[in-house]
Amino acid sequence: MTEVPGVTINSTRPIQMITVGDGALQFIAIPDGDRMLLLDSTMKLTVFDRANMEADFDFTDARGLASSGLNLYTVAKVAGVYNVLTVKPNPISKSATLEAPTPLTGAAVVRIGAMIAVDSSTLLAVDEGNHTLVKINIATGATTVFSGQAATVGKPAGKLPAADFTFSEPSGLVQNASDIYIADTGNQRIVRLNADDTLEPFAGSGAQGLKSGTLTASQIEQPMSLTFGSNLRLMVCGYSRSAIQQVDPRAMKCSRWRTRPPRRSTAPDSSSNPLAS
Repeated sequence: MTEVPGVTINSTRPIQMITVGDGALQFIAIPDGDRMLLLDSTMKLTVFDRANMEADFDFTDARGLASSGLNLYTVAKVAGVYNVLTVKPNPISKSATLEAPTPLTGAAVVRIGAMIAVDSSTLLAVDEGNHTLVKINIATGATTVFSGQAATVGKPAGKLPAADFTFSEPSGLVQNASDIYIADTGNQRIVRLNADDTLEPFAGSGAQGLKSGTLTASQIEQPMSLTFGSNLRLMVCGYSRSAIQQVDPRAMKCSRWRTRPPRRSTAPDSSSNPLAS
């Protein structure tokens, strides 16, 4: 693990990180409230804020991030109102263009968190404060509720159409092939959105705790940030404890991932690293 010196992340909540581009242009992008952080393959970090993006407006509360090509999209507040922001970074020249904000219209939102670009024109985002998933048109800002009931907490036990499913403070969001996984934080579980627009509980019994076991018997405590390793294991970072859990869809089980390094007398075991291919 390499520490990046000289930069403090300001956000007080877990942050969504995404990998953008490929080859020499690959970098990790991190939203951090009123700025964007870009980390390249040499661990060189560039901070993009209003000053070096030459924007004539301030933004705050940028917590989620999506990408299409080398374009970055976030939903942040401008003058207290949520807007879609398009950031076009150039990691080589260390410059970026921040396009004019597009205010959200349509369904009211409370607190936007993680998001993904489901295609070149649409974002799928969690609205933690409303317990919903919303779709946002990138060009127009038009916002519709895709799943969940606004201001209503629920915990369905089985598969339901998206329009009938309910959540409790959903937060993390990640896509793998045609499936999308949502951290249903308040319900202590992971939910899967299938290609046919149905949702179903995927991992976690719904009881609070850190317990390994089969997908439905395991306990996942307040899951928030989600990502996939190259071996197709879903990595889950919780909010209340310093623990990372891994979900293996192929083995149909969930376990706690220990980050303790091996003893010096023991050769490293790549099988214990969930990010190993």
